[in-house]
Amino acid sequence: ADAARGAWLAHRWQAAAVAVTLGERGALLVEAGSDRPMLVPAPYRAQGDPCGAGDCFAAATAGALADGALPEEAVQRGVAEAAAFVAAGGAGAGDLWGASPTTRTDARRSVDAFELAASVRAAGGTVVATGGCFDLLHAGHVGLLESARRIGDCLIVCVNSDESIARLKGPGRPLTPVADRVRVLSGLGSVDAVA
Repeated sequence: ADAARGAWLAHRWQAAAVAVTLGERGALLVEAGSDRPMLVPAPYRAQGDPCGAGDCFAAATAGALADGALPEEAVQRGVAEAAAFVAAGGAGAGDLWGASPTTRTDARRSVDAFELAASVRAAGGTVVATGGCFDLLHAGHVGLLESARRIGDCLIVCVNSDESIARLKGPGRPLTPVADRVRVLSGLGSVDAVA
């Protein structure tokens, strides 16, 4: 029924795609003329006040689209941001954006990986972790991370240090310092935390 409503709206609005929010279940991305909607599940079951989660989803999704993300990536980011928003207490939490001018993505990514894993496990969820050098992130990495994320409720990526990469790959490596590799990985919609 949600997919049919999304398809109807996409046709009526002459839009390429429509995202239908499903509350704690995530969102459904329905492309115009397609009979195969994409379910984007929430990264974990967030406990908290959901008031304002839809606005958070819309803002994060629109921001991701404005940054050049594909619709699928934008909806993934929107769902993740909405879950983090609810987990942080929703609209009733007071200063939701923090004292510094960071984005919600930055705030969510700064969550300690161990704390995230503990909270997901406490809620009965499955934690998926993977690791690697990720020195020059490529399409194969992205595909691996997206696949890994689909099999659990959160994905934590462990990144080799610069020293470790130099030992593994030799002089002149890494090509990209660890801080940059962490930042790039943190920007992926499939990644919930980086350690």
